[in-house]
Amino acid sequence: MNRLKNHYHNHVKQDLLLRGSYKNIHEVPAIDKIVLNFGMKDVIKEKKRILIALLAMEAISGQKAITTRSKKMIATLKIRKDMILGCKTTLRGDSLYFFLDKLNTIVLPRIKQFEGFSLKSVNSNGNLTFRVRNPLSFLELESQYELFQDLPVLDITVVTTADNKDEALNLLSGLQLPFVQEHFRY
Repeated sequence: MNRLKNHYHNHVKQDLLLRGSYKNIHEVPAIDKIVLNFGMKDVIKEKKRILIALLAMEAISGQKAITTRSKKMIATLKIRKDMILGCKTTLRGDSLYFFLDKLNTIVLPRIKQFEGFSLKSVNSNGNLTFRVRNPLSFLELESQYELFQDLPVLDITVVTTADNKDEALNLLSGLQLPFVQEHFRY
């Protein structure tokens, strides 16, 4: 069993059960999935750039990525219906915890000037969304710097089963994701 998954089941779940007003252990929030997404506007001009993004996504996630296509035509952006615009992958189960552990211990400490996630990055449904501006922070991509140096921003969404923002913040901070308290200025 993964270290983070073991920590969730043995410590975080029990802590959330005692702190919250849950009647059953199955009501305790959990992480449902993690969605990784590369949105590429440059793929309209160069079709072959999607291959590099697919390779990078597969190296980061450890599973096959799929391409995302446009749903409708936007003439001002020169986008036609069903045109490839990026790639994404969804992590569930054990691979979700492996990725979250890798993100927590390796990737986030390597990002320059990263102090933690803002409380505003968790929405009212309890999902955390953030961007990794330099995907070369992942060790899998750093070894092939020449190939992956022109990658776009990586969007990461952590989808939880929490009902509100407070439950999600308790869950995510219990899984050792760093959050920063905003200081109000008067």
